[in-house]
Amino acid sequence: MRERDLLDRLKDSSPVSEGTRNETSGLRLIALPALLAEPPEEEEWQWDGLMITGGTSVIAGKPKGGKSTLARQLAIQTAMGHSMLGRVCRRGPVIYIGIEEKRSRLAAIYREMPDLQPAELYLHIGPPPQNPLEALHLAVTEIKPVLVIIDPVLKFISVKDSNDYALMSAALAPIEVIARQSGAHIAMTHHMGKTDRDDGDQILGSTAILAAVDTALVLRRSESKRQLSSIQRFGDDLEPQIVELGESGLLQTGGSVENYEVRKAAEAIVIWLEDNPQAKEPEIRAAVEGKTRTLSLGLRWACDQNQVTRSGAGKSGSPYQYSVSQCLVPRSPVGEGTGNEHTQDSVPITANEVGNGELVEELTF
Repeated sequence: MRERDLLDRLKDSSPVSEGTRNETSGLRLIALPALLAEPPEEEEWQWDGLMITGGTSVIAGKPKGGKSTLARQLAIQTAMGHSMLGRVCRRGPVIYIGIEEKRSRLAAIYREMPDLQPAELYLHIGPPPQNPLEALHLAVTEIKPVLVIIDPVLKFISVKDSNDYALMSAALAPIEVIARQSGAHIAMTHHMGKTDRDDGDQILGSTAILAAVDTALVLRRSESKRQLSSIQRFGDDLEPQIVELGESGLLQTGGSVENYEVRKAAEAIVIWLEDNPQAKEPEIRAAVEGKTRTLSLGLRWACDQNQVTRSGAGKSGSPYQYSVSQCLVPRSPVGEGTGNEHTQDSVPITANEVGNGELVEELTF
C-alpha cells in the first residue's frame, strides 16, 4: 500500500467532532465555538517530560554514539514500568523494530539482564516487511503498545532522498497519524551529520524530520562521556546531561554537563595544589586548564567539599590562598611537618560564598 493511500485511509477513520463540516475540497472545517466546546486535552507523558503519549520522537546521534543502547533500554524499562534516567516510564506493551540488529547479538544483550526480561516486549529483528507502514499499523492495532521504537527510521521507510523536504514529510506523515490515533509514542533513531551544530541542524537530512516529531533527543559523544539533550514541542527542553553506563549495564545520569565539568575542574585543581600549596586563585586559573568560570566554580566546590582549604583575609596584604585539605594530605611521621598545616585562618568555604568581589553561583549536584 502506498504511503498516500494509507494516510488517506487513516485520516478517513478519524472521528469527526460535532460542528465539523466535510467540504468537497477535503478540508475538515470546525467552527470555533465547537472547537472551544471540546474538553481540554490533558498532557500525558510516556517518558516523563520527554516523550508525550500519542506523539513521535527522533533519537539522533552519530554512529556508535549510543542511540540503540538508549532505545533498547527505554523499551525494557517501559515494558516493566520502571524509571529511566530518573524519569518515570508509563508501563505497557512495547514494540521494538531492530532493523540493523543481529538476532544472536540482541539475545545476548538481553541475557545479560536476567532481571529485566519483560514479557510484553515484542521484537521485530531484521529487514522490514514489504509494506512496512501497513505492517506497523496492523501491529499497533493488535498489540496496542504504549511505545514503538523504530531503529533506524530510514531503513524502515522508503525515501529516495532524505534531504528532500517534501519526500521526508510525506514518508513520516503516516507514522505521525498512527501515533496520534493509537495513543502510542513512536520513537525513531536516526543519524546526525558530521558537523556538530545546534538547534536541530545536526540531524542528518531534511529539516522535515525535526519538524515532524514532538521531541528530538540528541546524543553527543566527546572523549569518554556522552551528553543527552532534547528539543521539545511540548514541555521544557532537556539541558545537556551526562549519560553513563553503570556497573549493572544500565544507563544512568551523571548530572548536568556544567556540574560534571565543575567536578572535573575541582579534581584538576586538587591535583595541582598538591604540588603548589598556598596558591592564589589567579595562579590556579593560570596553571590549570579550563574555562575561567568553570575553574572558579570548581575551586569553590572543592572548598565546599573540604577538599581544599582557604586562608587569608581576602584583602590587600592578606589575599586568599588555597591548599589541599589536611584530610586529603598523607600524614607525615610524628615530629615532621608537611608545610601545609591548618591554621586558625584556614577554613573551608561554601559554594555560594562571595570572595574577592566575585559573585559565585550556588551549585546543585
